[in-house]
Amino acid sequence: MDYGNTGDMRLFAVMNFYYIDYLCRPITIAVVIFLFWWRLANEMYIYGSKKQKKTGLWINRKLNSKFGIDIELGAVKRGNKITP
Repeated sequence: MDYGNTGDMRLFAVMNFYYIDYLCRPITIAVVIFLFWWRLANEMYIYGSKKQKKTGLWINRKLNSKFGIDIELGAVKRGNKITP
């Protein structure tokens, strides 16, 4: 890649730093809250009774409206992982 002058190289280094910082940032409390409630709703939807499935769907709708993350219930079974 030809950066032309050193200014372009410094810009690339700064952009690369922010990208690494973004990947290495700690998990926020909002992510922890979302994952807790989504996992609960998913377990209720997959293994629960009819009332529990309905409650799981209700929780999922609330999570979608609050966090804007649309992971369908039943998409991830036990043993698979969701990484933030």
